Amino acid sequence: MYDNVCKLIAETYAQDLVASVELFLHMLPFAVLAQTEQPMQVLQQVVQRLETILDRAVKANLSTYVYGLAGLKLDKVQAKRILREDIMKESATYQALREEFLQYRARCRCSRGIYGAVIEAKR
Repeated sequence: MYDNVCKLIAETYAQDLVASVELFLHMLPFAVLAQTEQPMQVLQQVVQRLETILDRAVKANLSTYVYGLAGLKLDKVQAKRILREDIMKESATYQALREEFLQYRARCRCSRGIYGAVIEAKR
């Protein structure tokens, strides 16, 4: 499905994908999914555009979405190297996922009981 969205955007605005997506700021994260010979260059262009956003909450949320979508196409290590992790951590989405993970981990530790504590101690 994302290929269809990217094709539509790319066909409509073939000159400069990132500049075109700027018209629809909420679609900026999808630019990283475009079929291109240089996906890392597109990611870098998206990140450069994100740096110009003044609203930190918008920047944080869009950065998190870009990272998530970039992970579908690019190596996560490469994407993380280009994106600013400190900005992503401010995202409401990131915070919600982190909280959910911490609750899950706490539930798992409780359900493992003594056996789980022994395994944790050996690590």
